[in-house]
Amino acid sequence: MKKLFTLMALCLFIGTTYAQHSAFKMKPRLKVEANKKKPGYSQRIFGQTGYPAVHQMKMYNDPVVKYRLDTLLIKYDETGTGNSINGEKGIYFYNDVFQLTSVLQKSWYGTWLDSWKTDFSYNDMGLNDSLTEYEYNQGNWQQAFMETTLYNPDSTIQLVTYYDWNWTSFVPLQKIEYEYTGNTIIESNYYYDNGWVNDYTTTYYLTDGRITSELSKSIYNTGHMDNYSKADYSYYPDGDLKDRLVSYWDETSWTVPMEKESYTYDSENNLDNYTWSTFGEEGWEILEQSLPEYNNQYTREDLIIPIDPEEEIYFRHMLTRRVENYYDMGDLSTTIEFTTFYTPVTVEKAKNILTLQSSAFPNPATDNITIRWDGPAKSAKLTIYSPTGSPVTTTEITNNTPIPVTSLKPGFYLYTLKGEDGSLGNGKFVVE
Repeated sequence: MKKLFTLMALCLFIGTTYAQHSAFKMKPRLKVEANKKKPGYSQRIFGQTGYPAVHQMKMYNDPVVKYRLDTLLIKYDETGTGNSINGEKGIYFYNDVFQLTSVLQKSWYGTWLDSWKTDFSYNDMGLNDSLTEYEYNQGNWQQAFMETTLYNPDSTIQLVTYYDWNWTSFVPLQKIEYEYTGNTIIESNYYYDNGWVNDYTTTYYLTDGRITSELSKSIYNTGHMDNYSKADYSYYPDGDLKDRLVSYWDETSWTVPMEKESYTYDSENNLDNYTWSTFGEEGWEILEQSLPEYNNQYTREDLIIPIDPEEEIYFRHMLTRRVENYYDMGDLSTTIEFTTFYTPVTVEKAKNILTLQSSAFPNPATDNITIRWDGPAKSAKLTIYSPTGSPVTTTEITNNTPIPVTSLKPGFYLYTLKGEDGSLGNGKFVVE
């Protein structure tokens, strides 16, 4: 699978994983060996805890000015001397409701030349359900890679599939399936070899909605699912992630922690230092370090940028610059500098995707259930789903009107709403 690089990776695995679900995807020419993906290094899993709301623009009573991310500039210092040179530049394009539609990447060859581009599409819930990447070659854009995402009705991710272009069509490459219970999330990874092969699985264990540990099993060493790695998480008193310690299975027992990710935060609760270290003969040795800088005058509410759930945790103000340092045997080997540029835009009420904040009562229900929402929509299309995500029934409803549920079997159900004005919402209820 093509190695993807998250430009705004203020998330849990900065610089150490494939950026699988961020809209900020570019491909620096730097090839860092440490970036190889390992079991347990899932970036997107942190957006899966609980039942997160659909990420959409809010409604405003009056026009407001927001700051839209338009350009990101990447510079490299590959000698560690402090002499940075232009590398890549990302230019972002949005639709009328400020969803990201395309990213154009240019590379520096004495002048800026087209290099890659990524196009995005969205489903009825306003969630990114596919992206297609193109490579600029001899004056033409050529398809190179595609990613598709299926969601559960509650907006959690169900399936992600990756495809490579073989010059005539897209062929399957890798897929990731997700299963949810009350306190675990199971992430099953498959590669395609004349059929899908499950090569590793990671189980995440949650306490009070936070991941406290993970266990990965793989077929890499023995050809069948055996222990591969485990990780333990620790948090600061305010709930922010502090450390992630990784151990590996050594045939009969777990090693001492061999990898460590550490996080510190500034007075505004933004991530200000991330380090990834490995344990060797001389103790902990830093491999990567990320040092973000912010303009705390502007909060996330003031910005228009493609949102990742992970970034919301550690990125609470306008990111203006980030420096990533890479080390070789303890010595600084490469520095990458990211600088962001924003444009003020006026956001009007009519140009927002509205979010229907809804509730269902009584819950549990026996004969009827009433769904009530906040918002101007007078009617909405209601779709009820089984716990597996299969649609059960679809009907037009008005706000705060009882709906018969006697035809539904006892159990847990999910629902989505699509208002007449384009607003979206979801929820869940139980039938007794």
